[in-house]
Amino acid sequence: MTQYQSSESAKAVLVTGCSSGIGRATAVYLARHGFTVFATVRKESDAQALRDLNEPTLVPICPLDFSKPQDIANAAEAVKNELSVRHINGLYGIVNNAGGGGIAPIELMDIAKFRVELEARILGPIALLQASLPLIREAWQDIVDHDSLHNPDSICVEYSCLRFCRELPRPYP
Repeated sequence: MTQYQSSESAKAVLVTGCSSGIGRATAVYLARHGFTVFATVRKESDAQALRDLNEPTLVPICPLDFSKPQDIANAAEAVKNELSVRHINGLYGIVNNAGGGGIAPIELMDIAKFRVELEARILGPIALLQASLPLIREAWQDIVDHDSLHNPDSICVEYSCLRFCRELPRPYP
């Protein structure tokens, strides 16, 4: 078992969507530059690929599928427990990066896929933020929303989302 020394300057961040691309690159970069990084992925094979990098401050959190509320609760609890083990006070920040998706005109949009994207890009990150706010407050820091509509900790998220959606471009002038 690895022993961790308490450090008041230690900073931890939670990065979602770390199986590939921007999320993975962000997590690895931050881990190599002094942060403890909780890197979320949906599949165990992706978690193992992160472990195989042998970065001691890169901590895979798996599974985190934003369409499954229990995954969100379990991920938040795993982060809380690991922070305690590492003697780190709270989360310095969250980078919401999870999501995939595609681009299609409304008339061709696959609604089932769109629902999955709503979970991954809006509803899931809000639920994760709710579960993680006590840890953010403990460190008195902030949230970076890579794929932001507006400010994710705003009290008017529901209203902002609905207003934004109503402003979608019209198909005809």
